Amino acid sequence: MVAVSVFRARYTDETSLYDNLRKIFPTGIIQIRFQRGRFQCTIPRTLTPEEAENVHLAIEKEHYER
Repeated sequence: MVAVSVFRARYTDETSLYDNLRKIFPTGIIQIRFQRGRFQCTIPRTLTPEEAENVHLAIEKEHYER
């Protein structure tokens, strides 16, 4: 079952987001589409709240390290 997760584009770029999602889903299809200032990510399953928070924190950390 595929799911869609949405992340604000303000703190990241598509490559960084993809890399973080690939850590959670080493196999499977990940599609990322930019729309209205957000990345809509089609992923193999719904992220758990902990996974979603970890991706968000990793994105923010990378943003501030640049």
